[in-house]
Amino acid sequence: MINNNYFDYYDDFEFMLALVGERRENWQQLVFEVAGERRCVYIRKTEYHAMLWLANLLEIKPDKVLEVYFAIRRGKKLHNVYFKNKTGGGKRKIVAPTPALKFLQKQINTKILKQYPRSPYSFGFAGGSTEQALRTHLDSGCLLMVDIQNAFPSVKWKHVCALFKGFRFSWYISNFLADVATYEGCLTQGSPMSPLIFELICVDTIDRYAAQFARDVGDVCYTRYADNLFFSIPENDFSGKMKRELFREICSTNKNNSVWPNFQFHEFRVKKFSGNAVSSLGLVIHDGEIHNEREFKRRFRKAIHHAQWCFENNHDLLPEAWGKLRGLFSYAQKETLPAKLRSDYEVLKNEILNLGIDLTI
Repeated sequence: MINNNYFDYYDDFEFMLALVGERRENWQQLVFEVAGERRCVYIRKTEYHAMLWLANLLEIKPDKVLEVYFAIRRGKKLHNVYFKNKTGGGKRKIVAPTPALKFLQKQINTKILKQYPRSPYSFGFAGGSTEQALRTHLDSGCLLMVDIQNAFPSVKWKHVCALFKGFRFSWYISNFLADVATYEGCLTQGSPMSPLIFELICVDTIDRYAAQFARDVGDVCYTRYADNLFFSIPENDFSGKMKRELFREICSTNKNNSVWPNFQFHEFRVKKFSGNAVSSLGLVIHDGEIHNEREFKRRFRKAIHHAQWCFENNHDLLPEAWGKLRGLFSYAQKETLPAKLRSDYEVLKNEILNLGIDLTI
């Protein structure tokens, strides 16, 4: 587990009582009247103390925490579920939190989860780009790519609760934070908390074991982008023995799955650098350089033409068009982007600036 003195007092009940001492008049059982319902929902005084303490930590009004607390206790709907098409086919389940829950999740991200350092091997959810994750491997002879199957759903309520207890939160706080972070017992696509929780869990599971394997072998380089693992070696190919040892080592994260997720790894893909381009996560590695795929360049060119049309014909549509174009440009590999595309983007940007249109460029 991560040891961080920043949160050493989280399970100190005396500290918690002192913190909410000014609200002694509410230490007796709090009755929360549910509008439109015949029944009331009760909260123990110790739980009430914990919720007040958490609100203070998150620097928000206690009502914001209690609203979500009681909604969970009442079984109230706090998520909207829909499906999005995956790029490679199939559908991805998206579980979007309601505004009240999303607000609380964002505060937890800012005031708690982001206080912990990410793994030095990790890029993506906690910061960093695909390009950064792959650049470390450019001088290698062969790249091995491994995916984690169903990464978020593999992280269950008990794993999230164990994470916060390991950070020395009290029992009440850990259980509540696990309730806030999960839907139907696991992390979901759509929650602001899911990426950072996944990252923090990977620190002591995936990254720990994969990095240890790389150190033991000696010439192996390891990085991770979100739920994609990359290993590279100076040789032209991974031996069958090395792949078996690697798979056995990273699967050792499952030895104690009562505490940590039972991650399933799939699609071992070995790509050679010498003589062939390597395609991964929308990028192409060729001759020691990183390029965007042809499809990305097509979309970028199309976005430029659309933004140019909006600039010339309808300024009301320009903010949305420019926002999409700017997002694509942030993902573009500037060093290998065709000069014509880069020039067209810069010309359009200057035209917008010269016209005095404020698009927060």
